[in-house]
Parts: sequence; C-alpha cells; structure tokens
Amino acid sequence: MTSPTSSSRPRIAVLGSCVTRDAFEIPEAARFELGVYTARSAMGSFMGRRTETIVPDYSRIVSNFQRRMVSADVEKQGRKQLRSEPFDVLLLDLIDERLPVARFRDGGVATVSNEFRRLGISLQNYTKIFAHTEEAWHLWKAGWSTFVRLLDEIGAREKTIVHCAHWVGHTPDGSPTMVDPTTITDANRWLEAAYERMSADLASYQFIDVADEYQVADPNHRWGLAPFHYVPAYYRNFLEQLATAQQRVRD
Repeated sequence: MTSPTSSSRPRIAVLGSCVTRDAFEIPEAARFELGVYTARSAMGSFMGRRTETIVPDYSRIVSNFQRRMVSADVEKQGRKQLRSEPFDVLLLDLIDERLPVARFRDGGVATVSNEFRRLGISLQNYTKIFAHTEEAWHLWKAGWSTFVRLLDEIGAREKTIVHCAHWVGHTPDGSPTMVDPTTITDANRWLEAAYERMSADLASYQFIDVADEYQVADPNHRWGLAPFHYVPAYYRNFLEQLATAQQRVRD
C-alpha cells in the first residue's frame, strides 16, 4: 500500500536488516518517518510458500521483536504488510541473504536465522539451502521476480530504493573485521550479482551505494563488530543519498 500519509515527513518501509534500520537511529534521520520494518527474511522465503509441516512454538523466543520477525517470515505475513501499511518509500537491503533457507517436504520455506533455530525444529523436517551458493542464487532470483510482480500489483516499483550494502573488511585503524577475508569476498561477489540483476527492473536512481571512504566497520557499534556494522559517517552518507533518491521518487 503506497497511499500518502498524513505526516509531512516521507514514511519509509524497510525490508532488509539492521544495516538499513540503524541509519534511522541517528539525528539526521529526523527528516524521515520509519514505518514497517521487516528483517530476518531472505527474499526466497519472503516470497515463498508457507510450510504446513510444523507448528512453531514462538514462545520459545524471548524477544518480542525477534518473535515477530520469525513468525512473520514463517507465516509469510510480510507480503500482507506491504499491501496494507502505507509508505512513501520501500527500502531494501540484502544483507540477511547471508542466512540459510529451510526447504520443507511440502515445498514451504523459512529463513534459518539464529532466532528461527530457537524454535527447536528438528533438522529432519527440512533441508538447508546455504547462503551464497548456486541453489541460494536460484531461489533468490525466483523470489525477486515474484517480488517485482508484487511491487507492480501495489504500485510500488517506482517507490522502491535498494541500499547496496556490502561486507567491509576493516575498522578505522585497519584491523580486520573477520579472520577469513574470503568470506567477505564471496559475500560481496554474490551481492554485486544480485544488485546487477535488480538493476534490470529498477532505474539507476533507485540504488544507493555509500561512498567508499565510509565503507568501514565500527568496532564500537551497538550490535558489536561485524562486516556490516558501519561507522556513523556511513549512515549519514546513506541518509543524504536517500533524501536525494526520495525526491526523485516523489517527482
């Protein structure tokens, strides 16, 4: 649903991860209103079938937020939210594509996040599609193609902006973010291929790629050191580009 909101600030929906959500925690984000936020859901699962082979006990997940994210992914609620929640811009990022996807016997799928694992579902119930593999690539492409059709159905293709987030290899003092740099290289190779595929369906102004000088990890990040937990300047640059892209969307 993309009807105008009553707020004078653009209302932003996020389908992605903390790499995008964290930008809205800094003062420069006051120009925007954050609406629905959906995370822990790989695209192949977001647009996939719900499995009927399990009855998840979501009470095993203590955090309300984490419980909502897992139940939304397993029960495929995200698509309903996009149809019903008003937004001016839909922001996407693909960092949660690092998570495996469970394929159940009935063809249903779910994202295997750490929170999903807390449900205690036996591995005998599903096969695991590991991230950044050829099988994961085909599942993501199928999900993306279906997602584009959903965007067209709700009139949101032109309102979609992609945050071209990458895994970064070092902190401000040059310390590595991971022991094995090939993991970062492989993840970024996969992400670049995905962004290229998305560019076939979206205009160039619908992609935000933060300047290289800000592609640095923050060792003091609120969520800890990780290749996708960035320094504050990264988020400021992202928001500046979002303001420009949002203007193009509005026009």
